[in-house]
Amino acid sequence: MKKILLSMVLCTTLLTSCGVSSYPLRGNYQPEKFMETTNSFDNVWENVIDFFALNNIPISTLEKNSGIIVATEIAIDESLVTIEDQFGKISNPNAWFVLPYSKNAVGGRVTCSFNVRVKEVDNKKISINVNVSNIKGQPLISWLNTMTLKKEIVLGAITTDCASTGKFEQDLMNLMK
Repeated sequence: MKKILLSMVLCTTLLTSCGVSSYPLRGNYQPEKFMETTNSFDNVWENVIDFFALNNIPISTLEKNSGIIVATEIAIDESLVTIEDQFGKISNPNAWFVLPYSKNAVGGRVTCSFNVRVKEVDNKKISINVNVSNIKGQPLISWLNTMTLKKEIVLGAITTDCASTGKFEQDLMNLMK
């Protein structure tokens, strides 16, 4: 009986301490998604492919004739994910994605899809459209394990709204300038 009671107390403690209150994003995240350049189509195309390769983003669709490059359901490195504080400020200005404030959150995990369209337009310029979609995030929560009295990091149970900070789009487009 004591083992059952102890197990119930442990489970209750674990579940309640890992609970995450969901807050909305406070910041205004409206990344620049479009640009035009006078670089050649081939130069832009190669730069986009190189950018994906350098950032370990596996390409699922690559169609040069239509100018489409797609990467689906990509797990983003935790170093490229930041969290807002309770005032809407982000802790890592170089992060590609932001999760809303969560009490005891120390980081987060994000998955998303990327879609880049490279297209020659009438005036002999090349347009680049960058879209990030299906953004899903989970906070990493720091909690005190009452059995070991050590702080542990666990993945929050709630998938939360998150957004692109615009840094991914900016970094990609900066290659074309």
